[in-house]
Amino acid sequence: LLRAGTQVAIATAVASGTIAPYPPLDSIAAPTFGDPLASASLTITSDLGETWSNSWGEALARGNLTGLDSLKGYTAVYVGPNPWAGQDGPVNWNDPKITVVSNSPQ
Repeated sequence: LLRAGTQVAIATAVASGTIAPYPPLDSIAAPTFGDPLASASLTITSDLGETWSNSWGEALARGNLTGLDSLKGYTAVYVGPNPWAGQDGPVNWNDPKITVVSNSPQ
């Protein structure tokens, strides 16, 4: 398990409207993301250095999930203002949210 403050990169340089990485990352087991998972952070950082975070617990709850299974696939979805707009972008009327959804066949 990771120590507090350790970061695990899921994807980098993801363009707006895309899903990455492709092919899917399957080399990280669920416990790697934190224990307890619900209190660990899920963070997105733009190329401009802006950062948005939600707890894994919040992100999982938005996707009607209670945890991660190492044998299933998941997608983290950022919903909100364009994270790459920077200070010159539109006014952020609503805070961005991060959701995790299952993408494994049933």
